[in-house]
Amino acid sequence: MSNILLLYDTQEEDLARDYKDYLAELDIEMRMIPLSYDKGKTLQDKEERYFDSAAGAIFLLTPRTGNASSSSVAHEMGQAKQKFQDTPEKVIYLKDKNCTVPTIDQKPYISFDRGDIRSIIKANTSLLKNLKQAEWLSKKQVEQKETQIDIANLSESVDSVLKKICVYIGSKPKGVIAESEFDALLKTKYYLNPLDINLTRKKLENERLLIYCPFIQSDSRKLTWGFQLTEVGWKLVEYEVERDKKKRASKPSLGLMDYEPAVSRIPAISNNYKLGLGLIPGENKRRNDKT
Repeated sequence: MSNILLLYDTQEEDLARDYKDYLAELDIEMRMIPLSYDKGKTLQDKEERYFDSAAGAIFLLTPRTGNASSSSVAHEMGQAKQKFQDTPEKVIYLKDKNCTVPTIDQKPYISFDRGDIRSIIKANTSLLKNLKQAEWLSKKQVEQKETQIDIANLSESVDSVLKKICVYIGSKPKGVIAESEFDALLKTKYYLNPLDINLTRKKLENERLLIYCPFIQSDSRKLTWGFQLTEVGWKLVEYEVERDKKKRASKPSLGLMDYEPAVSRIPAISNNYKLGLGLIPGENKRRNDKT
């Protein structure tokens, strides 16, 4: 999706680039007006030009935005409100909690605190919901990417140990495992050294089976980092579980007639060995019994 404007204070270029890169991973192409090349054009001229062809706008509102350039921000917010008055979902505001901006639009802001990782995650989650509402996340593109994955072929190409790890993580709440537990699992169950643990983690991430992410521990309610199954990872787990069920179902049920007599499974014992153990009477005992 092109012609989505990313509007920000020029002193916040690094943060704006981070969001641009983040959205690019979602196949959303952002246009940063200050970086757009238009020889001889002022920033205001470029704003007016790009607003005419814009399909939407995302505002990155920071303390510098509110304090230093409030008039410019007010102008841009006013332009966006007017252009998208019939489709307000096409305008999204990301606001630093320490930012004070002029009241131009009654649309709620997505607030975030740079010093609080949970706040940032919550803001990014809200941003994704807004992107879906604005129809900037193409469902067709997502469906096409998913249909390109052949789970059967993937299962054949993935090492059996990696698949077992995924199935184990799938048994955890929400398919998430803490980093410390993950490392302990690979060390104690699979006897991997630190280098092999790191390589295994890399393989799982490269296969798009796991992602490294923060999450709230269910028992302690503390924020920690760990690994979560991706959509591909869940599909692989489902495939492996179903395949295992089919294998077990294809085997004949082990009823009473399916078992061999226990004695037939015991190696034959020679009479001499039995005699030594006293399991059969010796010649002298048999003679005494006759008399």
